[in-house]
Amino acid sequence: MRKQFSPHWRDDVNQIFADFEQSELIEPWRQYYYHLLQTYSNDELKAMVERLKQYNPQQSLIRPIIESVWEPITVEDNWQPFYDLLKQISE
Repeated sequence: MRKQFSPHWRDDVNQIFADFEQSELIEPWRQYYYHLLQTYSNDELKAMVERLKQYNPQQSLIRPIIESVWEPITVEDNWQPFYDLLKQISE
């Protein structure tokens, strides 16, 4: 199962977000995306993977950061970690 983009999605439509539950909503999008991927060369797909790795961090790495900011807000009404994180993201 793949949660992130893979160049192999171009080879098999069923690999595109294979971990998602099959539904009427995702299937038309999956077919469209599969056909769109056919228009890209292997080099373009590899470059796409690198760009996504650079700009899209893993969700599992973000959750602990969010929780570390949320706790001071809920426990101490301390918003400074939140503001610090916003500043860091906007830079």
